[in-house]
Amino acid sequence: MILRDRKYKTLDLFCGIGGIRRGFELTDKFTNILSAEIDKYACMTYEHLYGENPQNDVTSEAFKEKVQNIDYDVLLAGFPCQSFSIAGAKKGFEDTTRGTLFFDVADILKRTKPKTFLLENVEGLLRGMTRERPF
Repeated sequence: MILRDRKYKTLDLFCGIGGIRRGFELTDKFTNILSAEIDKYACMTYEHLYGENPQNDVTSEAFKEKVQNIDYDVLLAGFPCQSFSIAGAKKGFEDTTRGTLFFDVADILKRTKPKTFLLENVEGLLRGMTRERPF
């Protein structure tokens, strides 16, 4: 039996003000159950738009454990791209502030194994790989 009216549950990481989430929810096939953002002003805007505060740190073990204890279908991540973007510093994974956040997403994917995931496309991501830290 196919559940045509079922909504897939999403997890919205590095959510900013919720642009990726909004695109999915406009299809009426997805509902968001947990978000994560650390920027104070993005959190304020997100809360204004969605009625929930996404203040969570993807790098924390507490957040990763929280994610492990929820049932969701799709991981969405608009992770900070400044380290990889051709317009940014192009430090890639060598940028220990933003460049390594990709590995936190990979860790969450490994721990939770959602049905699928969507990561924001960043032109320089593949150039950011090194032999020491491949995918």
